[in-house]
Amino acid sequence: SQLGMMTSSNKYYYLMDNSLTGSIPSQFGMLTSLSNAICLYSNSLSGTIPSQLGMLTGLEYQFNLHSNVLTGTIPSELGLMTSFKNHFYLDLNSLTGTIPSQLGLM
Repeated sequence: SQLGMMTSSNKYYYLMDNSLTGSIPSQFGMLTSLSNAICLYSNSLSGTIPSQLGMLTGLEYQFNLHSNVLTGTIPSELGLMTSFKNHFYLDLNSLTGTIPSQLGLM
């Protein structure tokens, strides 16, 4: 996938309200220029949340994965997004386990 090569100027990705299927590519974690938002909500994305998304350390406004069919646990690496200040949505999925204490660092 060449998704991770798109790092130079994009500040946000809005791919919500589609019929996207499959898993979230771990290469999204390489999109280090993202500072505004990553919105993948209201799709049919499945599988686990890639821990590499924690590498989006400059993300400040919105991390939105709600209304998919994601499974597994919430990666503790998401707590590395310490610039994050606003909207964090994981609701309406099938996530299990506990909420990682590292999310308190956000």
